[in-house]
Amino acid sequence: MVLFTRLSVLRCLCRVVLCLVMLTVSPVWAEYQVNGNVVLDTSTNLIWMQADDGVQRTWREALAYCENLTLAGTSDWRLPNINELESLVDLERIAPTIDPVFSCRVDSFWSSSPYGGSSYSVWFVDFHSGSAPYGENTIAIRSVRCVRSGP
Repeated sequence: MVLFTRLSVLRCLCRVVLCLVMLTVSPVWAEYQVNGNVVLDTSTNLIWMQADDGVQRTWREALAYCENLTLAGTSDWRLPNINELESLVDLERIAPTIDPVFSCRVDSFWSSSPYGGSSYSVWFVDFHSGSAPYGENTIAIRSVRCVRSGP
């Protein structure tokens, strides 16, 4: 019985080590190039803010923030749509589910995509779990990571 317990513990430890190794490997599809305070995703040709500013905003405030942002000498920033924002999710990582090249608290981030035909609900990405639920957009506050098209 002691042998069975030791064998079970050894198997469990091996699984933990394997999981830890897998968490440190970047997904094959993600190729990022950092340039100052922005990151180019070479697989989507999108340029992202490397870090959010730490301020949570309503959805309308988030839209305005990105539209008025000047960063890295450019002012054509916008709030990403849900597909663009979901492209940053790396489910091989745990809280946050985003490549460490991005400075990211475990937070939820707004997308520009309304949910269905609703004028009150918007998709967002929760980088704690990697999920993309939708939620109310007039009172809720979330973080913002602006994007622009690449070269």
